[in-house]
Amino acid sequence: MSWYAGDPEYQLIDYDCRLLISPTSVSKNWHIGRFRLSPASVIIDSGSFHYIDAEENKLTKTQKEVFEDQIRILNGFKPALICHLDFAIPRCGMPERKMKERIEITIENAEKFYDICLRNENRLMGIEPLAVIQGYDVRTVLYCAKRLKKIGFKKFGIGSIARLSRINRTEILGRIAKVLTVVKDLHIFGVSSIEIMKQLEQLNISSIDSTTPIKEAVYAGIFYSKPFRRFKIGTEHFKNCWSKKYGYAKVITKPLPCKCPICNGIGSWVLMLRGRKLWNNLRAMHNYYHFKKELFGTVRSRKNMNIFASLNDYLNRYEVQSREENEVFYSRVE
Repeated sequence: MSWYAGDPEYQLIDYDCRLLISPTSVSKNWHIGRFRLSPASVIIDSGSFHYIDAEENKLTKTQKEVFEDQIRILNGFKPALICHLDFAIPRCGMPERKMKERIEITIENAEKFYDICLRNENRLMGIEPLAVIQGYDVRTVLYCAKRLKKIGFKKFGIGSIARLSRINRTEILGRIAKVLTVVKDLHIFGVSSIEIMKQLEQLNISSIDSTTPIKEAVYAGIFYSKPFRRFKIGTEHFKNCWSKKYGYAKVITKPLPCKCPICNGIGSWVLMLRGRKLWNNLRAMHNYYHFKKELFGTVRSRKNMNIFASLNDYLNRYEVQSREENEVFYSRVE
């Protein structure tokens, strides 16, 4: 699950929670030791999207700088994967020459990253490097994958997928299937559709990250699993407008029976509340539970921990954020 400052700590309800964290999604003094409970493992990506100078077609941060940011965030935590500084390619509107330049920069940074990792083996016990594959079609994705494999990487991720997920699912699956003929241990960045995730599972990919539970929660979305269902809270807007414009979610006016830790520990009534980040976070944790249960069949919830004994405790811990962290959160959902 992708995690940003201000998001709920999903590991509070899931022993096996694995998080993807970006250096650009947390404050500069934040590290994993700030969590109330540690996740099972983490991936620290490079945050490269935020370092792009589109006009000059270059990155504004070096591979070495990103590596040091990643190590600072880990603060000794392991197991973990750290990603190299790739150069994302937009879905459309870029000349082929510039897209090829970005692929070559991605490969050059991977070579630097691999060398940095070799020279810092003593700092990387329990931490593995991950190379991010970039490309704008099957041919260039395969080219990049082969070059990265030749450098010596064992773990890989494929980037620029999020920009395809809403328009061309066949292209996503085609790219990934071809890449899996070259590499075996593959992470898929930024997939929002649970239907695509189920199809990717058939391809035996290693892992996927998503922001869907919190994004849906912010926009009044509620999930239930087995079978998977999406609902929108029945405000006047959604009653009058939503069902007329969109077809993937039904309007709900009261919560359905649910045994997730949120509904069991606090009460399903909290799912229907809006207007505060606290309610969004609780709804996101409920969504996470059902999202994961739909994909994997079960969630190893922390039933014996009295985490939700006091709603005020949750409020104090997760609603009261630093100004910097709140700015990161709200800038993402505006």
